[in-house]
Amino acid sequence: MLSELEFKKIYAEYAPTILKMTHQWLGDLQAAEDVTHDVFLAFLEHPERYDPKKAALRTYLMAMARYKAIDYMRRKSREMTRDFWRTRSDVAKEIADRFEEKVERELLKDALWQELTQALENLRTLERDVIIGHYVQGESHRLLAERLNRPLGTVKTSLLQGLTRLRRHFLKARWQGDELDG
Repeated sequence: MLSELEFKKIYAEYAPTILKMTHQWLGDLQAAEDVTHDVFLAFLEHPERYDPKKAALRTYLMAMARYKAIDYMRRKSREMTRDFWRTRSDVAKEIADRFEEKVERELLKDALWQELTQALENLRTLERDVIIGHYVQGESHRLLAERLNRPLGTVKTSLLQGLTRLRRHFLKARWQGDELDG
């Protein structure tokens, strides 16, 4: 069990570094503060999980912060997905507006958007074109079929297959990595 004095000393030494790194990773100071708080709360509740023979305390806390930040991004991703399906047309318009406002640089900063970009790049060309046309540009299946010069059934099938591939990609990403803090 850690004494209050030991914990305060550890917190004072490592919290600023962890806050700075999580802020860089997440791009959101409030989220970084929450993640930093979670790291130290988990450490305070279970200091016995730290083994100095395996790693330095800084390394252990930074690894824990990394996993907590990843968990945060996954939670945000799930929330965004739920919101997307609730108000699909509003989200599609917002995404299109953001692209018009030079958000590409900001999106690349965010790990979630990097993952989405990678997932879209791994799709077949027709699947990607149909998903972007339908969900980002708001085109109907019929309009996409006309624009892409493809049968309506092919467009619908490509949309379903593309969404299935995206879902698999994100489910696979979700289960990678081990939790340090149990």
